[in-house]
Amino acid sequence: MELSVVESASYATPAEWLAVHRLQKFAESVERIGCLTLLDMKEVLDEDLGEMGMPPLQRRRFVAAAEKIPNPNEYKRSHAPASALLAKVGNLAALPSESADKSYDMSVIQGAADEVLSATANLQLSATDPWQWLEDYRLGIFRVNFEGLGIREIVDFTEVLDQDLMAMGMPLLQYRRFRKYAADIPPAGGSSYRLDLYAAETAAKAEAGTQVKAWLQCLRLAHFEEKFVSIGIRLLRDLREIREDDLVAMGMPLLQRRRFLMSSAVATPKLPESAEAALAIIQNASSVCTSVSEWLEAILLDAWIPNFDALGAVDIVDFKEVMRSDLEEMELPMIQVRRYLAAVAIIPDPLEMPGRRWETPIKWLESLRLGSFEGCFNSLGVDRVVDFGEVLDVDLLEMNMSPIQRRRFRTACAADAQPTMEGELLSLETDTATLSVGGLNGEDMLNLNPSRWLGLIRCENFLKEFEELGCEAVVDFAEVTDDDLTAMGLPLLQRRRFTLAAVRVEEVHLFHKDRDLTLSVASADSAFQLLKTLRLVGFIEAFQQLGVEDIPDFPEVLSEDLIEMGMKPLHRRRFQGAISELSLTS
Repeated sequence: MELSVVESASYATPAEWLAVHRLQKFAESVERIGCLTLLDMKEVLDEDLGEMGMPPLQRRRFVAAAEKIPNPNEYKRSHAPASALLAKVGNLAALPSESADKSYDMSVIQGAADEVLSATANLQLSATDPWQWLEDYRLGIFRVNFEGLGIREIVDFTEVLDQDLMAMGMPLLQYRRFRKYAADIPPAGGSSYRLDLYAAETAAKAEAGTQVKAWLQCLRLAHFEEKFVSIGIRLLRDLREIREDDLVAMGMPLLQRRRFLMSSAVATPKLPESAEAALAIIQNASSVCTSVSEWLEAILLDAWIPNFDALGAVDIVDFKEVMRSDLEEMELPMIQVRRYLAAVAIIPDPLEMPGRRWETPIKWLESLRLGSFEGCFNSLGVDRVVDFGEVLDVDLLEMNMSPIQRRRFRTACAADAQPTMEGELLSLETDTATLSVGGLNGEDMLNLNPSRWLGLIRCENFLKEFEELGCEAVVDFAEVTDDDLTAMGLPLLQRRRFTLAAVRVEEVHLFHKDRDLTLSVASADSAFQLLKTLRLVGFIEAFQQLGVEDIPDFPEVLSEDLIEMGMKPLHRRRFQGAISELSLTS
């Protein structure tokens, strides 16, 4: 349906109309207040003409000419709420059917059906086509601006503020026209109506689990339900923790943000004044808790108690060690993350213990709230705090240490359990000749006293066992096997430490042996020379008494002979290995 226009084409535009009435010098002023068509001229008030400096004579001429412009054929559209349509549909449904009553009046049914069709047409225009409403009142040029504000239905126009109209640059005449006709639009639900209270009342009556959905539907925000769920909105009280920047991030336009923020303040009784106040209440509630489960319930995260249990949160202070990546893995939504971080921020830091590396292992563990693992570390072979630095992740997993506890353990080890310069094992130089213990070069390391070498790798408590095995020089440690270490009761950490150091000893020994070929078993030309190469000079007299005169006699020596002459396990193993090598060579 088109609006009526001026019949005379001689002054079809405002500029031409002004020129015909000798008012062309006011064309710019008239355009500034929003005269875009001849119909707009009829809306110009006398005070508008006065403000643009139009003298009385020209004002009279303007008013008289404007009165002759034909009035538009304005639409008289019904903007009744949906309830009007439902009532008419109900009336139609209540009429008797042909099978039940033969005395019905066909005209009554036809009239009720016509009312339903008419109400449907009006409802479709008012509820789903706000852009036709703008066209009806010659405001279509501002459609893009209203779309940006978030207009989805005609009733949304009632929420537009003056500052919104000013921001879109709406001239004075269009502003007046918008305000005039927008005032005739009743709010959805009736004239005596507060949307925020209506939404709260409706949500309160909804079933548990559907209250947020009902609340959003009342506010015409149901299309954002999925986004609200994704950021962690589960209950009506959660709504108060949403900030305007959260709404902007989810793409909610300005009008809908205003509607949300106004209504969320009264979504449930006694809500905080703001999102910040809501977080402050969460903090206060958590500050008096004494257990992990109580703390999580106080900040409304009781649904995630199993996740934090799996992470290893045993004490409230453990929550300070939870990382963002942990929260992401348990899929904690944004609102819950914000709530969690606010509560964690006021948890006091655990007491620091300066100089903890010199504490006993149990005190060190207790300072980390890991005292329950004392037995596991003892069986592993931890004698001093520095030993903790050698514990592997697999060891921690085997003793069922939780992720948070493992993280705490590793952080403390980095500060307290680093070996001293004297206790460092072997440097990681690629050149075998520069491998060292405690800063010693290769040759110096091989010349160390065995007890000193064991002290450097913190295995001095087993000196007697190694002596009984036959370790008389550092190079002998390279011949010790895992079975030997197990037999002498060396714990896991000491076995690892010893094995690493022994491998380095063997590498250094082989390096120097290669430089001196005279140390080769195969190059020995006498029994004495062979025993010297095998570091068994102390047994020369025993072999002589046994009757050994030259190298070919050695294969006839029995294990019982070696034991009788007091040869220890390593000595026997070394001797027998060399004889086997000689036999293969020959």
